[in-house]
Amino acid sequence: MSNRNYLVPIFLIFFAINSLLSQGKYDYVWPYGYGFSSTGQDPRLNFNGGKLDVEISNNLYWLTRQNASICSEEGELLFFTNGCAIIQENGVLMENGDSINFIDSDCQNGATGVQDALILPNNYLKDEYYVLHKFLSLERDENDEYPSKLYYSYVDLTNQGEVVNKNIPLNEERNMLFSYLTGIAHKNQMDWWLINPLVNDSIFSVFKIDSTGIWKQEDQSTGVYFNEDRSSASGTARFSPDGTRFAIYNYYEQLNIYDFDRETGKLSNHQQIWVFPEEQIDTLENRFGSVEWSPNSRFLYVASSEELHQIDTWESDIQSDGIRLIDVYNGTEDPFPTNLFLMALGPDCRIYMTSNSGSYSNHIIHDPDELGTECNFVQNGLKLPENYVGKGLPNFPRYRVDSEEKCDNTITRIIDHQIYVKEEIQVFPNPSRGSIQVDAAADLDGVYDALVYDLEGQLVFESVWRNPSETVLELSGLSSGTYFIELFDQGKSVPRFYLGKVVLID
Repeated sequence: MSNRNYLVPIFLIFFAINSLLSQGKYDYVWPYGYGFSSTGQDPRLNFNGGKLDVEISNNLYWLTRQNASICSEEGELLFFTNGCAIIQENGVLMENGDSINFIDSDCQNGATGVQDALILPNNYLKDEYYVLHKFLSLERDENDEYPSKLYYSYVDLTNQGEVVNKNIPLNEERNMLFSYLTGIAHKNQMDWWLINPLVNDSIFSVFKIDSTGIWKQEDQSTGVYFNEDRSSASGTARFSPDGTRFAIYNYYEQLNIYDFDRETGKLSNHQQIWVFPEEQIDTLENRFGSVEWSPNSRFLYVASSEELHQIDTWESDIQSDGIRLIDVYNGTEDPFPTNLFLMALGPDCRIYMTSNSGSYSNHIIHDPDELGTECNFVQNGLKLPENYVGKGLPNFPRYRVDSEEKCDNTITRIIDHQIYVKEEIQVFPNPSRGSIQVDAAADLDGVYDALVYDLEGQLVFESVWRNPSETVLELSGLSSGTYFIELFDQGKSVPRFYLGKVVLID
């Protein structure tokens, strides 16, 4: 339990309730990963200003393992942690912010675990925060388990920012699974719930944060046995955006879904869904699994290194009718393999996904509320200005759970330009004397902007082309030579970019 006990002023309770009921921007800046550049350039995703921007900052600390951050209600980054240090938004160590998780050595790498740190505001005291973090020992204990316990540190931002308490143990004697630490607001919008499964057992450890501190609650059954060697650090857990469901996934124990009562903190109605047939799961295979909800709390997305599946939780028989394969890893190396790794729902209602190695790009699910492939999953769809190891997205509690709108629909653009999905097309006849069509296999109907460039990259022709698979585009006014044709479909939620080439002859 916490050793901080307070008599809470009424005006602070009033302030906190009004704060939580508003559209807070506590998750609008995501420091993550680290750059290969010698200049210390690290990425931050910034969702302020009506668009997603990839900012270049010097975090000074790597954020590929434990990673949590928090912004002000207005979306200004306040501080973040890598599980070893608590760091101000400018990358400078906060006062007394060293040696988190008892790590006394260089904190650049951070502590182990991709969902093992979490920052929660104390809703009873303005500018004060709980930083939850998990400590892992690499030496097995008397039960032949790796000791992993949950601790917290306490931050006061009243002045310049200070860690006033750190490495305070919570009342849990058992070892916890690594990863899977997640939180959500209580029904009263003031307190918090924390959940994490235990190792080598079928138990969830549950904590409640209220006006007097952090309190251990009664253990609850998970309905499934989580083996340490297979499950620890191999998956993630998420509450649904509407706060009524809880999901935990790894490749070995597969998907487990529960109803959740935010007033009592009780889990119920357990369902275990086998996304992959149980007999096909290779227990020796090293696969990390990630789970995230759609904004409407209908669909679950599960990524398992090579495949992305969508699970429709509104189906009466999820196992038989609710599992859809969305895509498989396309093999892109950018410059290293960009396999499917960690997912997180952004405040713009898109789901962002990293790989676990260096890359110039991340993946995006543009329309996660849509059924099947209409969700518009784009591999390598978010282009990054440098090669980053970006696997450690920050771990947030489920914000805006009591808001009617779960996302900010004013965020309409990504960076300063729309991202296009590129596809190759074939035109015929080729060579041509000027009249061309698109191969019918492309099945292009609708209205397209057609741009034609010469080999020097100069735009030499533009027009509107309706139904390119059925109608002719006339280029007879151009000189003989080789030309590139670009078609843009602006009618899609994720605009399509088609590229073809034609040789014109006299």
